[in-house]
Amino acid sequence: MKPSPENSPEASALPTPSYPALESFIETATEAELEVLYEPLLEALAELKGPQADKAKKIGDAISNSKDLLRILLDVRARLEEEHSKR
Repeated sequence: MKPSPENSPEASALPTPSYPALESFIETATEAELEVLYEPLLEALAELKGPQADKAKKIGDAISNSKDLLRILLDVRARLEEEHSKR
């Protein structure tokens, strides 16, 4: 019989996930820094040929989606800062 995850010592010992590097990047990044972050990855993926090219396309799409999400977060941050400065 397997022990339940609730009673497992490992389950209770795990810390709550925290992503301080990503959080601090989002708090301070600009559009230009976002481009600099992702451009080398996308260029390297574009260079792959053969069977790896299909995987690279899927990875490139995922990276583009994450880039779009970060851009949205940057826009929200800018709007919040603008609203705060009007007060």
